Amino acid sequence: MVNGFSKYGGLLALLLFCSLSLSAQNYHVTATQLKHDVKDLSQRSSKVLDQNGERCALLRFETPVPTLFTFQLGAQQIEKRENKEDEVWIWVSADVRKMTIACENCEPLRDYRVTLKAGNVYRAKLTTGLPQESSTHQFLNLYCEQTPYFVSIDGGEPQKSETRTFHADLQIGRHELRITAPLYQPTSKTVRLLRSHACNDTVKLEKNYGEIQITANMNSYTVKLDDELQTNIRMVKAEPGTHRLVISKEKYETYETVVNVRLGEVTPLNVKLSPAYSMFNITARDRETEIWVDGVLRGHESVQVALEYGVHTIEGRRTGFDPWEYSVHEFDATSARAIVIPKLVQQFGSARLSVFPVQATMRLDGEEVTMNDGVYVASRIATGKHYVHIRMEDFMTIIDTFTVQSSTQFIRDYQMQHIAMGYVVIHTDKEVAIYRVLDQENQLLFLGKGESVGKMPAGEQTIVLRNTDQVECFYRIIVKEGTNEQSFSLPYTRDLKVRPNKELTHIQLQDEKHHTYELKAHRTKTLEPRLYTMTINRKGYPAYTDTLDLRLSERRHVVYHATMQKQGEEKSKVRPVYSDGSVRHRFYDNAGEWFFGVVDFGYQFDFAHYGHYLTFGLAPMRYKMLGFNLLDAELCVASNDTLQKRNFTYRPKISAVLPCGRGFAWTFYGGATIGLNHSNIGLLGGTAMQINTSGICPVNLYAEYRHPLKGADKDNANVKAYERFRIGLSFSLGVDR
Repeated sequence: MVNGFSKYGGLLALLLFCSLSLSAQNYHVTATQLKHDVKDLSQRSSKVLDQNGERCALLRFETPVPTLFTFQLGAQQIEKRENKEDEVWIWVSADVRKMTIACENCEPLRDYRVTLKAGNVYRAKLTTGLPQESSTHQFLNLYCEQTPYFVSIDGGEPQKSETRTFHADLQIGRHELRITAPLYQPTSKTVRLLRSHACNDTVKLEKNYGEIQITANMNSYTVKLDDELQTNIRMVKAEPGTHRLVISKEKYETYETVVNVRLGEVTPLNVKLSPAYSMFNITARDRETEIWVDGVLRGHESVQVALEYGVHTIEGRRTGFDPWEYSVHEFDATSARAIVIPKLVQQFGSARLSVFPVQATMRLDGEEVTMNDGVYVASRIATGKHYVHIRMEDFMTIIDTFTVQSSTQFIRDYQMQHIAMGYVVIHTDKEVAIYRVLDQENQLLFLGKGESVGKMPAGEQTIVLRNTDQVECFYRIIVKEGTNEQSFSLPYTRDLKVRPNKELTHIQLQDEKHHTYELKAHRTKTLEPRLYTMTINRKGYPAYTDTLDLRLSERRHVVYHATMQKQGEEKSKVRPVYSDGSVRHRFYDNAGEWFFGVVDFGYQFDFAHYGHYLTFGLAPMRYKMLGFNLLDAELCVASNDTLQKRNFTYRPKISAVLPCGRGFAWTFYGGATIGLNHSNIGLLGGTAMQINTSGICPVNLYAEYRHPLKGADKDNANVKAYERFRIGLSFSLGVDR
């Protein structure tokens, strides 16, 4: 038994030794030749020294499993060793020439020869073929707060992660990751996977969105941003830029808008959803039928209305007819619904109308009716308003309206009044058509080209004469009982003068036929009596426009005054003034106008001398509101025997003219007075109220105070203080340019 055990025990030991020998021979350490790494300068200043105090050389061996290897240097020793992630670093003396690199369960590498220099770095690769070196994968665990997010590895397709942690089984080594998430800025990073342990990393994404804050007039609705349905209908997140936002709700109109979102900002949006509408085509059988919807008149005969969801009432109404009513509450927004209002049932009443004298004729609603002894009876008359027109020669025409109620009788008696009539005869120098416009009916009464017109009621009447150029002229005549003859001269042209208050203006007229005429300011232009559109332009001023009707003036000469303001000035009320020699009522208060008087004659009373003066002289020259009366002079003829019979006085002065309304102006003036006969040189001051009577002939009511210099009037001993106070009344004739 012992021999047997010894026999088989030896066999087992032999097999085990062979197995270990074969295992050791299958795995052996191999290394590449050490190469000097000239780019690695990290050890130039290394403080690792050998036993002799010299700097060591650094040997960097790349290996998947740094802890497998041991290094033997013979009599020398390793000064320092560090195991990196995929490298083994050893510091040795530069005197080392060979070493042995060993590994458990592997055949060692003996006599590995090296040539070193102090302070240099050398690289080589170590392999054994052991199974632990063949592991090529490791786990990556990536953590991100924002979900969902996408991870792209080495440029591959993005992988979505619904949770905050992303897991992946990757090959050992470096990998490029790109992490993206909706509404966040993408980020990239590099990870390195080692065989020794899994890689755990964290990613933080920066915001890349703004927010749209929606405030609506209701609680529930649907929000789509760029055709993508949103879950949060109050605060919608969006990337910076322009987005299309659609808010919808059933039975309401869709709200659609474009929103510009900015990074990190909240954009407020107020939304009011209106109820959706359905179209209705409503048609009435009768044209006079009024179509009412919900108590509001929408039109007659046929209308199209848009009604929102709900119950609505449609009515057909007509005076004197029974109303028609219909209620709608069904809607179809895709097509228009037709509703027809039938013919309404008419209501009737009765009327009794009488007239005196009984010979008068009556027209009811435009139709002549037959009366029996001046009485008209309608037993069946439509309800509503009716018009009655009663006429008889030499009597005043009666025009009246009355309203008939349903199932009632209307009664009215008319008494005509006798009026005086006159026969009108018109004489014109040209061929015309003759009209008379009635005040009440505004109808054409007479039309013809002869001289006789016909009977008209006595009083003031309007005659419209139209010449062969189709230009109408309006005249007011007084018709008296009997025969009235009127003669008119119809001008074919008008002489127009436009007077703006600013010089260097461009004036343009355009008539109804679009013919254009150019005018010069203050120059006369002969034009046809038509309706014109006038435009006045001047640099720095807004365009002045007005309508000028040259048909309305009976006389030939027309003057138009226009006041222009600069940009920004308050625009005053401007009205045209038609002047034919007796209608220029604006006096001399027009800014920018000249007036030069030719003759000024009047009456004055002097309190100092108790004298009466009859004065002849030159009227002042005025411009704007300031008068430069340098040409003012007077020749006085006195009635007091103690005074000289004649005295010529020159009175230069400056005056301020203040307009006081239409046709009036108040003047304050002061200056000097020089008496050429008496040499009474002195001061002058006074005031005057100017009243315009004809445009070029004003009346001046003035009070004047004179103070001659002491001793100037030597020939008149009655004057001690050399003062005078005069009141006067004068008339002026002049030229208004």
